[in-house]
Amino acid sequence: MERECERIKKVGEMSVKELGQSMIDCLKRRDVQLEAKFKSRIPVSTPVTSQIVGMLMILGKVKITPMQFAKLFNKSRENDGLTYDLPQHVVVERNRKSCNQALVDFIVATRGTDNHIQSIINGQKKSKWLEMFSNPSAKTMLVPVYLEDQDQIDDVYIHLTSVLDRRPTHTHSDAVKFVMDVLFPESIICVLAALENLTMLEAENTFLRGPVIDISEREEFDRRIGHFLKKSGNPWES
Repeated sequence: MERECERIKKVGEMSVKELGQSMIDCLKRRDVQLEAKFKSRIPVSTPVTSQIVGMLMILGKVKITPMQFAKLFNKSRENDGLTYDLPQHVVVERNRKSCNQALVDFIVATRGTDNHIQSIINGQKKSKWLEMFSNPSAKTMLVPVYLEDQDQIDDVYIHLTSVLDRRPTHTHSDAVKFVMDVLFPESIICVLAALENLTMLEAENTFLRGPVIDISEREEFDRRIGHFLKKSGNPWES
């Protein structure tokens, strides 16, 4: 009791400035403790490094060439990725999204595929996607997008549209279809070749196969389907 009275007395004798400084010091100590705890629980994933650089490039804070960005991306993949204390399928999904964001940043922030895309628009390079697009009698093929996140797809689409708009002489009446069926796959294949150190043919095969689905994601999908069927009165039959 005496101890508490003494503490209250000392607080009462403090000036407003001293009291304010004491509170600031206390908050700073708390912030340091929280930051240390946060870092110990959530190690930073190296793929995020390339994302941060991409964002800074968009904001005009960093100047970097597509080749330098590719080297940064490859270096960031030396580690296994995220180590959150989360279910495996969540970790895999976040890692894949981080890697895909690096592809988007290469296309949008570094404009790393612009020359390739402009050459196709100008007819200086051949494109199987352009040939299929230009041949209405050919069997219609559903063109994949490789990316899974809608925001990432939108970012690439907006950028490619801006590249096309800078070429007002193009003769493609359906610009949306031209971007999605020709420029989009060409851009993704180009960036895969650059960042994964693949030939264009190898990159095209990777693009056509689509993202690799981890077994933990398949198991989680089966679990959710089983749960849904059980709730609807139709138990899972293996």
